[in-house]
Amino acid sequence: MDSYRSSDLGDVSMSNHVTTGSLWAYRVGKTIGVSGVPVEALQLGPETSKHKIRVKYLRGEYSGLDEWVPKSRLIVPWESHDAW
Repeated sequence: MDSYRSSDLGDVSMSNHVTTGSLWAYRVGKTIGVSGVPVEALQLGPETSKHKIRVKYLRGEYSGLDEWVPKSRLIVPWESHDAW
């Protein structure tokens, strides 16, 4: 898969390409430039909440926890996080 950087994408967000079961780098908090933690996409939000996604944290302090988060915090697919 190609590696993606926010500068490569312009205004296009990679989080629009999330599928259930895919692994993503999740940006904790609102700070841009912070390296992400791996999460698994569990469920896409319904039409009334299409900007949310349910994820499960795979490492770190919240490992195993699943919660609804803004899709905009999914930075890049996990396999591309080193290049980001």
